[in-house]
Amino acid sequence: MSAARRTTAARAALAALAAAGLLAAAAHPALAQQRRAQQPRPEPLAAAVDREVRGCIGTVREVPRYLECLDRQNAAMEQRMGQALERLQAAMEPPERGAAFGEVQTAWAAYRQRHCDFVGSSQSLGERAPVERAACYLHFTVARIEELEAALQPPPQQQARPAAQTPRGGR
Repeated sequence: MSAARRTTAARAALAALAAAGLLAAAAHPALAQQRRAQQPRPEPLAAAVDREVRGCIGTVREVPRYLECLDRQNAAMEQRMGQALERLQAAMEPPERGAAFGEVQTAWAAYRQRHCDFVGSSQSLGERAPVERAACYLHFTVARIEELEAALQPPPQQQARPAAQTPRGGR
């Protein structure tokens, strides 16, 4: 084989390898996304808490039982929220953001308390007022945990565009 033919054959082989590499690189995000889609999704926190409370209450429909179950879940969710807050605070950069975030969390906690105290102060609820207050606390806490835990997740990866679709000239 002549030197020119060997060079042409080598270039063709390199081009084929490069094309295969580009295809593999382009397929990689799609494969990763497909694998993520196939993984079982965890039960949403609100649904899990609801299931736990309903399981705790069972068929007993008495205010003390409701309060016992709600208080148990509130304690568990307060602990989980505290852990999420610690992790998020530790991840804050620069540290000044952590201090500002602490102020935000304090304001949120004050709002939750005032709002749920208001909900539970309705005389029309009678003996169920403490149940409504505890349920309000649980609702707010679960929603806050979901916010905090979402903030701890890495941002979704943006899929790379194939080279042929990349805008030219920076446009």
